[in-house]
Amino acid sequence: FRLAEHEVREGGERGRELGREVAEVMGRPFEGNVAVRHPLEVLGRQEAADRLRAGVERPLTGLKVACYYGCLLVRPSEVVSFESDPEHPESMDKLMTLLGAEPVRWSYKTDC
Repeated sequence: FRLAEHEVREGGERGRELGREVAEVMGRPFEGNVAVRHPLEVLGRQEAADRLRAGVERPLTGLKVACYYGCLLVRPSEVVSFESDPEHPESMDKLMTLLGAEPVRWSYKTDC
């Protein structure tokens, strides 16, 4: 969604086309006054993490997870920049750790 928002803001033929599609679906034109955020970006904020940590009743203890970010979640980094290092993202790993799971290292974490 953030890439689509970026394209609409930047204009160009693709941006105008997306703007028309958004207007058709939403019933009004895109005005650019809503911040598009990924759930990992929101849940990774300290205040959200604190609330999640306090609310965990059944931790995922013993569960090993392989976090997969893919290529669209972290790229292009100049548009979706909520990871400090898009080549080595950590937000999902941190969330899983907070929930009690054990993230495992694997080489396909950001592959397309």
